[in-house]
Amino acid sequence: MDFTLDFDGQKILIEKVYHRKNQIRLTVNKDLQVKIFCSKSTPDYFLLDFIRKREKWIQKHIGKFQEKKVVHEALYTEGSSFRYLGKKYSLHFINRAENYIEIFEDKIIIASAELIEKDKAESILKHWLTQSGKKYFPPIVDKYLAMLSKYNLSIETLYIRPMTSRWGTCNLRSKKITLNALLMQEHPDFIEYVILHELCHLKHPNHSKRFYNFVAEFMPNWQENRRLRGK
Repeated sequence: MDFTLDFDGQKILIEKVYHRKNQIRLTVNKDLQVKIFCSKSTPDYFLLDFIRKREKWIQKHIGKFQEKKVVHEALYTEGSSFRYLGKKYSLHFINRAENYIEIFEDKIIIASAELIEKDKAESILKHWLTQSGKKYFPPIVDKYLAMLSKYNLSIETLYIRPMTSRWGTCNLRSKKITLNALLMQEHPDFIEYVILHELCHLKHPNHSKRFYNFVAEFMPNWQENRRLRGK
């Protein structure tokens, strides 16, 4: 029998896998699948107790993979859905003498003097998200740096670009924070969480309990904000 448990409002399926060893082992993979390995003779009540005692470990590893997983399946075609700051818009391409992108009601208008193919549309929109991020992210970075200043934490460089596998990175040696331009598609509270998350790595370059306690000092509801990814 597999287990479905509620961890802080999040339903998590834990698959039971039998092996010949008497040792009990928990794993979390990049697809957010949780498995518990045990012998057939291990009773369920013992496994449930084992899982409950490692609840924070499971949440930490699921969170770690969620932060690395960046999935955007935009079609970049006429009428397709495209998110901006957590809201859904439909893409519309029009022919104009000058190139520009604007938001009008529930539409994102992409104007161009030439026919836009799918690959070109993707490039144009990612460039737009990058430029938008360069305006949107810095005030948030400054807000949290002001909070972190009591720990003498600061950065030298803020870099924004499209990335495929991470929402952000922190280079402790160079004090450089890199943020994924595709964050501009996410909910504002999730964006704030990611930015604070990366800045907190300046003090704790890991995902330890101390790290998440440090995040909670400045954002007590960080778990709630993290779950807003893709919403």
